[in-house]
Amino acid sequence: MTWVSEQLLTHEDWRRDLPLLATPPNGDYRGLVGPEDIAGRCVCRSFTTTTCTYTLKMTPRIHPQDNTTAGTWTVRAHALANDGDYITKDSAAKAKVLRNSRLTVNASPEPVKKNKTISVTGALTRANWETYKYAGYTKQPAKLQFKEKGTSTYKTLKAVTTDSKGSLRTTTKATTDGYFRYSFAGTSITPAVPSAASSAWARQRETRRQTVLGEHAARAQEQREAKEELRADVWLPADVSRRLRAIAARTRITPEQVLTELARHTELHDDGTLPPFHPN
Repeated sequence: MTWVSEQLLTHEDWRRDLPLLATPPNGDYRGLVGPEDIAGRCVCRSFTTTTCTYTLKMTPRIHPQDNTTAGTWTVRAHALANDGDYITKDSAAKAKVLRNSRLTVNASPEPVKKNKTISVTGALTRANWETYKYAGYTKQPAKLQFKEKGTSTYKTLKAVTTDSKGSLRTTTKATTDGYFRYSFAGTSITPAVPSAASSAWARQRETRRQTVLGEHAARAQEQREAKEELRADVWLPADVSRRLRAIAARTRITPEQVLTELARHTELHDDGTLPPFHPN
């Protein structure tokens, strides 16, 4: 929470101290929250005006008290000049403290045919400052919205209310390609939030795209390997051919595989020459 204070001070000194505090909605001064930097960041704008900026940070695990902390906080400010003059405002400004909310959506089945019924589910949750987890926000109104592919505007299809667990569920017709989402308008202590878009068609297209990319990568790998293969017709003397076929028959591999194994086990000298070959 950042609050900017503009106060008229005496001409003798434009600033000495501008303490600032925030009071919780229940008015309990034991719940006061002060800025980390009590001096703030102050800039003299004119002979009579100074602008000071303070940042107040709230941590649910440290600051009071529970979920009742959410609501409208009152900002209290006090300015003191070097000549002893001062001004105090118990309600200098108001600030909203909200429990963060999350909203999800999922459209199914995938894929879905045109004009068939599609189920759209989701969940609305908000921060619980007593358990430090997100919990379902029950009995809250949300809107199911749809945006046609190629457009930028969502249109509301129907209103849906969260159940006892904060879940959303409804059905609609899949009339055209596009995106579904849920939208929550918020409350006085919980911010508004739209869900991310969901589209059965979009996921179907993405699945096909990934499949095509995988097949393309496999073909490219086969082509790279094919370029590295040595394909040649080798003419051997009759006696060598007979010996090669005999070796292949005894080892139960093809003559081509015999030549391949021979090449694999051949060692070269450092100068690139072959060692002497001593046939049996």
